[in-house]
Amino acid sequence: MLKLLSSPLSPYGRKVNMTISMKGLKSRIDFKPVDTNIVDNKEINTVNPLAKIPTLVTEDGMALFDSKVICEYLDGLSPSPVMFPADPKE
Repeated sequence: MLKLLSSPLSPYGRKVNMTISMKGLKSRIDFKPVDTNIVDNKEINTVNPLAKIPTLVTEDGMALFDSKVICEYLDGLSPSPVMFPADPKE
C-alpha cells in the first residue's frame, strides 16, 4: 500500500489528493497527516531528508517528495483519466 504524508492545509498536498481522487486510487493509499512544524518529526524526516510535504512512500519504500513528481507517478498507476500527456509537446 502507498503511504501519503501530508497536511490538509498544504496546497501541494491538496493537488496530490485531487489527482488521487480523479484517478480513483483512494483505496490504495494510506493517508498520514504530518505536522512539519515539529523540529525533529521522525515520521517525515526518516523518509524525506528535506522534511517537506507531501511525500509519497511507494510499496517498495521509495519516497517521492515533489507534488509534480507524485502526481506523475500516480498518473502511471491507472490508465484513465490521463493527467499527463505521453507526448511532451501536448
